Amino acid sequence: METHTWTQPIITANGTITDNPSITGPGDVWTSATTVSVFDSNGPYANGFVGEMCTVVDLGDKWFCEGIYRNLQGCSGLLSFSGIYDGAQLGGNWSVTGGTGDFEGATGSVLESFDEDNFVSTRVITLASPTRICRGFELTEVHFWTSPIVLANGTLIQDASLVGPGDMWPNVATVLDDTESKAIGFVGEKCIVIDGNNKWICGGTYRSLNGCKGQLVFSGVYSGSSSFGNYTILGGTGDFAEATGEILESFDDTALKSTRTITIQ
Repeated sequence: METHTWTQPIITANGTITDNPSITGPGDVWTSATTVSVFDSNGPYANGFVGEMCTVVDLGDKWFCEGIYRNLQGCSGLLSFSGIYDGAQLGGNWSVTGGTGDFEGATGSVLESFDEDNFVSTRVITLASPTRICRGFELTEVHFWTSPIVLANGTLIQDASLVGPGDMWPNVATVLDDTESKAIGFVGEKCIVIDGNNKWICGGTYRSLNGCKGQLVFSGVYSGSSSFGNYTILGGTGDFAEATGEILESFDDTALKSTRTITIQ
């Protein structure tokens, strides 16, 4: 769901300008170019742009609208839509007509409710094609640690319970979805023991996560005594440029399996 405000005046067919959509007639045009706000559990935040134009097409307050979203939900490219807005019902129903970049070949619908007092559009956008969602989402991933631990003296071991300060565990792995049946990216990471209480400082990079382009960088602390990690997303490249968020991990010491919940903004 997204919301945005119409701040431009309406241009009537005779060239005059009005701010009152209730007195429009055929040929009148309302354009808008503005930032889009989307919603998550913390409330609305800016995450995309929209440019659009609506033209009154009859005396029943029907408007033909078309427009383009750009960089919606952190995805790269343009998403186009068009359809009819009914001023009498304060509602619009539009078709997604394709796009570029991440939205190439996209299909779906855009449903709008309009607040005529505040000129605010609230829209539910449904995409039916396999479009990448690269921001404002949460996913659970699973991957395994198959590389040996490198002790400070250079010895290689597999038992994480025998580590001490300075020992290092590098890992490169395929990232799986929470059913462990589908690959959804790759991770390269390294953890180093920093004290005698089995605390590790960990950092790494996800690549091509969830079908997105680019790398996602993270760093934080893992507690071996509780088998729990808490990491901060530090940004990235491509679709993940300037990304923020967190990664929470639980670790299965027997299977050497990380299960992480990644929240990306």
